[in-house]
Amino acid sequence: MDLLVIFLIVLIIYGAGWIGRTVRDLLRGARGAEGQGRRSDGLDGVRAAFQRFAASVDGEVERPPERPKVSFVRHGTRFLLALHDTGGPAPEVHTQITSAVPDGWGARLEVFPRRPDVPAGPDEFRTGDGTFDDRTVVRTSDASLARELLDAPLRGAVDRLRGLVSLTPDRLLVRKPGALDDAAELGAFADLAGAVHDRVQALRRKASGVEILEGGAPCG
Repeated sequence: MDLLVIFLIVLIIYGAGWIGRTVRDLLRGARGAEGQGRRSDGLDGVRAAFQRFAASVDGEVERPPERPKVSFVRHGTRFLLALHDTGGPAPEVHTQITSAVPDGWGARLEVFPRRPDVPAGPDEFRTGDGTFDDRTVVRTSDASLARELLDAPLRGAVDRLRGLVSLTPDRLLVRKPGALDDAAELGAFADLAGAVHDRVQALRRKASGVEILEGGAPCG
């Protein structure tokens, strides 16, 4: 009887040790896989660039850090810099900035690069700038607002972007192919998004009878 009790005690101790070793091995494997996943996603340079950009604009790097995001304020409006996955069978990563639009903006506008093999469609808006119109597709619900919004400086900036600019009554979206990993390039990208928002703001103030003189105060 004593031998049986001793045997059972030894068996219990051995079993507890085996279970403990198995659990530790499983946890080490899970941590290793998680770390490998972070190392293999190719976004370390992007995260570093986002952090440098955040520091340059006094922005906040949002958590969790697996997909870098930076929120920042420009001229009293909050913008969000993030990555966007297109999904589908051949997913692509884009860099994008979003923000709210000024109250009262009711038009829809989409501007994006024209594919060389796609001719202009009947629903497109033409700015009258032949070079820009040949390289860019513009669709809008309000032609007069689109004409005012897309002045020469903004057309030049949008043309250099070679990406998407989308305006709805709810939000502004500016999106560029690729995961930008250079803080200076992110800064230029943010400047473009800010320029579009500033232009919308100016048109809303003009419609309200309030204009901002350069370097001055509201008048009207």
